[in-house]
Amino acid sequence: MTKIADVSRIKHFTAIAAQTLFPYSFAIVDSGDITVYVDGIAQVLTTDYTISGVGADAGGNVTFVVPMVGGEAIVLYGDKPVARLTEFDTSQVVLLASELNAQQEAQTIFAQQGERDLVRALRLSAFDTEVSMQLPVAATRKGKYLRFSDASGAPEMADVTASTTILSRSVISNFLWPTLVTEVGVTDEGYKYGDVRRFGAVLDGVTDDWTPLNNAITSNKIAYVPDGNLYIATATTPVGVDEGIVGLGRQSRITYDGTGTCIDIAGNFWRLDQIFIVVEQSNAVGVDVNNFSNGKSDLLRINGRKTEGKTGQIALLIDGDLTGGYWNTFTKHEFRNIGIGAELLNDANSNDFIGGIVRIVDKAYHLNGGATAGFHALNNHIIGGSIDTFDLFAIHIENADYTASIGVYIESTIGGSRPWQVDETVAGYATNNSFVAEFNNVVLGPVDNGTLTMRSGASDGRVQFPKIIGDSLRLSTTDESITAGAGSPEGVKTEVKGSLYIQTDANPDTGGHTLWQKSTTGGNTGWRAIEYSRPRGGKTMVAGTAAVDFTDEGFADEPDASYFLQLSSDTAGDISWSSKTATGFTITHSGGGTEVVDWLVVR
Repeated sequence: MTKIADVSRIKHFTAIAAQTLFPYSFAIVDSGDITVYVDGIAQVLTTDYTISGVGADAGGNVTFVVPMVGGEAIVLYGDKPVARLTEFDTSQVVLLASELNAQQEAQTIFAQQGERDLVRALRLSAFDTEVSMQLPVAATRKGKYLRFSDASGAPEMADVTASTTILSRSVISNFLWPTLVTEVGVTDEGYKYGDVRRFGAVLDGVTDDWTPLNNAITSNKIAYVPDGNLYIATATTPVGVDEGIVGLGRQSRITYDGTGTCIDIAGNFWRLDQIFIVVEQSNAVGVDVNNFSNGKSDLLRINGRKTEGKTGQIALLIDGDLTGGYWNTFTKHEFRNIGIGAELLNDANSNDFIGGIVRIVDKAYHLNGGATAGFHALNNHIIGGSIDTFDLFAIHIENADYTASIGVYIESTIGGSRPWQVDETVAGYATNNSFVAEFNNVVLGPVDNGTLTMRSGASDGRVQFPKIIGDSLRLSTTDESITAGAGSPEGVKTEVKGSLYIQTDANPDTGGHTLWQKSTTGGNTGWRAIEYSRPRGGKTMVAGTAAVDFTDEGFADEPDASYFLQLSSDTAGDISWSSKTATGFTITHSGGGTEVVDWLVVR
């Protein structure tokens, strides 16, 4: 070895797949002068690796016995034992240069190792004044945090407890979340930006926390409500453009005790996520979107006090007012125990309600385009989710167009309640509304037998039902219905006059009645079978008469002659019927020539 270069005595590598060779650039005088680590574990010389370059000025290589998998952290650490294992022979007259070089090389290696470790250690700058950097004894520093004295900069120990200690929560958080010039009313820097506790919220459900909530929104745009009950006495909280409130779900409760509006949207692109609002008083509104647009809400829950006798409460209100209220989206919302779940008024258009739950209400969704020309409430969608336990309507449409209800489960045991009602007081303003139940996506439970009511001129076929699951479809204000079931309805099924009943287990070929009509007012009697024959005939007649007996034809006898009879012949000759009775009829051929006569009976 001729010289030792000024290089670092540590090398770091990230292995690649199948790699075995790792170079080092510092000089060693013995193979034990390097410690080799793989992912922090010291390896064994000759067993795990071999070394070349011992005594070379520029170093050498470490070669592993087993190739690397790839990604391992490899460290080659110059680690010559700090010891003097030989000394000069005092009996010799001449000091050999080789012996002196060996000693100097060892001293240089020791110095390089010390320099390497010193650079990697905590130390004073060359420009610093002299101060002791010695740590306190173990008994003093156990369970403490290291800080540096405000006066001398020397290391000292500190606790993290109350705000009066040297290292407090507020001191630490001051570094993380120092008060910004845009913030208003900060009282505790120990909480992150936007947290209502930063602005003094108590969250005990008693103290009025409106000011902290309002300051959090004003200062940070997005207020964070943590686990707790944020009480608002009467004031309305405005949420403007790009502003919002977020929380943790049911744990993040806002209790509103006023009779106005709890959250008042005052700008577009608003946001309400994972918060739980409770409105306590009659006529209170949980969230009023007004005529603002492009807002989004996820996991918004709003509860009222309907069962406690509070009236006029609305969970969500959107009033387009001909100027907006568009493209707002509500996903996985829950409106419960309140007068109206969601009310969309006037020009509130293209709002989506996806996967929501609405229960214990008067009306779940009320879409009211208004009675003034120019207001429509267009293209609103209710997709998925469920509605149950409603006093009046699940979905009530008044002068609203192109509403789509798709895949909603509806159920209620309250008598007189209706899943859907469509009202039209302005001509052409309740058009193209769709309640789609195809592929069993919409399921009607015991909702007054699953009714649809269309009123005030809106019953013109603009509502489409590809499929209804339930036992009744009602299409008039007087409750005429179409129902279905097994067995005869006579003495069993109570419906109004004019209702129809489909008997699902009937076989007309063996005398069964497939379709029945209610011929009397009220009660469960007065059902009259409406049956039909297959096209019969093929009777060849030259002239004269031919009797047709229903029993002989396999057509059930009825004590009633008020049936419909249709005759046809191959040459449209002079064919007529006579003597129509409950048991049959007579065909008369009064012309000349031969006729083949067919007939069809509907009764």
